[in-house]
Amino acid sequence: MTEQEREEGKRGSQKENFEEKFATMREAVRRGWLPMALSIGVGYQEFWGLNPAGLEPYIRAYEMMQRRRMEEMNFQSYLTGIYFIHALGCVFSQNNRYPEGPFDIFSENLSPEERAQQEAEIFRAYVQEYNTQLGKEKK
Repeated sequence: MTEQEREEGKRGSQKENFEEKFATMREAVRRGWLPMALSIGVGYQEFWGLNPAGLEPYIRAYEMMQRRRMEEMNFQSYLTGIYFIHALGCVFSQNNRYPEGPFDIFSENLSPEERAQQEAEIFRAYVQEYNTQLGKEKK
């Protein structure tokens, strides 16, 4: 099953659930469609000029915006974890040091020397952690 088929199936089941909640079409529009449209940024006047098919691009755009927002939050969490690991490494090992400044996340701007230094630091951190784990296993 393709992603598009899954999306269509999901929308179909949402539509069935939506229609079951309201007794009349007027109630569905006033209590269902209109608040949903307003929540995704469609203006009140604009809403009344649209039909459900005209509302579809707004819904898709909102879903895309939410997905992008979640990806950004995920990336921020990932970076926070990297900094946290470096902080823990500094606390539990005398050989580790916390980075002098923020990481350059756009590595294409790095010179070859800076890139080599960064990769060497990462490799050194892995080796130190590996040796620490080996030391714990031998004890």
